Amino acid sequence: MTWVAILVAVATLYLIAAYALGGPVMLARRLFTALSRRRMRYRPPQDDAIASSRFTIPVSVILFTEGETEAAASVAHLLTLTYPEFEVIVVNDGSRPALAALREQFELNACEIFYRRSLETSPVRSIYRSASDPRLLVVDCDTATRGDALNCGVNLARYRYICCADLRARYHSESLLESMHPAVEDPAVVVGMTTMLGVSAGQTDDPRPSARGLWQTLERLSASRALLSRAGYRNLSLSPDGLPGLVLWRRDTLIEVGGFARDVDSEQVELTFRMHRHHLRAGLPYRIVHIVEPVGGAADDERLRELVAQQEVRRRAMGAVLWRYRSLLLNPRYGSLGMVDLPRYVFGALVVPWFELICLAALPMAPLVGVLSSWHLLLVLVALGLGNAILLNTALLLAPAGQHDDDAVRRFILLGPIELFVSRPVQLYSRLTGMVRMLARSDAAPLA
Repeated sequence: MTWVAILVAVATLYLIAAYALGGPVMLARRLFTALSRRRMRYRPPQDDAIASSRFTIPVSVILFTEGETEAAASVAHLLTLTYPEFEVIVVNDGSRPALAALREQFELNACEIFYRRSLETSPVRSIYRSASDPRLLVVDCDTATRGDALNCGVNLARYRYICCADLRARYHSESLLESMHPAVEDPAVVVGMTTMLGVSAGQTDDPRPSARGLWQTLERLSASRALLSRAGYRNLSLSPDGLPGLVLWRRDTLIEVGGFARDVDSEQVELTFRMHRHHLRAGLPYRIVHIVEPVGGAADDERLRELVAQQEVRRRAMGAVLWRYRSLLLNPRYGSLGMVDLPRYVFGALVVPWFELICLAALPMAPLVGVLSSWHLLLVLVALGLGNAILLNTALLLAPAGQHDDDAVRRFILLGPIELFVSRPVQLYSRLTGMVRMLARSDAAPLA
């Protein structure tokens, strides 16, 4: 057997293990996890007590308008969240239409607020307080990046924990309450919580939006894949790859490490690296908790496509982030983060996508090099498609009941087998070429 045949055989075996067998294994794992949670849950069933308690830790929710007038609807949605005490700080990037929409809907009045400029940000133009809801504060700032806008909100925040929200998402009413459980239980150690969005919309007028087009349905299926990357609560070194939901940080530690990066698109991931480095160097106890249960979803199908596109941009920016923190890699000074977690993360982010793309490209060559007959190749393709369909539809089980209508479920089941061969290669190629471009032009020096 030639070396080409050996490579094709390895590629075929990998695809069979990852998809044909991986789908049923993941389904069994999810069922076992669901049964285990029914017997013993991480979160104690005291939501009502925490929601009504005046001792629950207050939260400052920060929303960046990104110049969109639709941000007003997102602000109104955030103000309906169930939580004892929180404020919403909206950072506008100087867009007049967005500010006008906010002023009209929330009766904004210009005000003066004295605050400490703990983080360096772009100049603040004006600050407004809502007359209809005193929890709402709007700041107009000459900001150009999301990280800069979040830093501006952190400076104005009054409360101990900072929550970063996305205007394209709609969160469940108790999402903030669920996200804050780890911090309420151990506020001295928990410095951050990350959550994920599902592929279905949150609480909107139509709770069962569905993608009608072929590509839109495949995008929804692909987005659901990330929901299977982790299971349950755990003290993670790095958040799993997926659509980010609410991201919360303890304000004092956020300021200690210098706030959000203003020069990268993956500001949350970059901050996670910096948080780990800061606490490990200082020898301080800390936890960063990831919650895998979706806290909401995209507002509609168009917003879902925007979130997926935004996630692709963040993936491409990961090259610059990994290069900046390359001094952590295989460094025993940072314990399991540098020796185990980060190498595994780099392998998954930089090696596995290339390998999967090569495997998919090599599979049709199997009959030509004598690894498989044409009939066996057809059977392998069917097994891969069915296994991938099981994998994707297992992810859809995470969605709350009633989030998808019957027509959408039928399309998900029918199109699941072809997602691996249609949209998956396109996404892998886009991610890889973007990451290569980011690495090629990245001149960020490693942080000592």
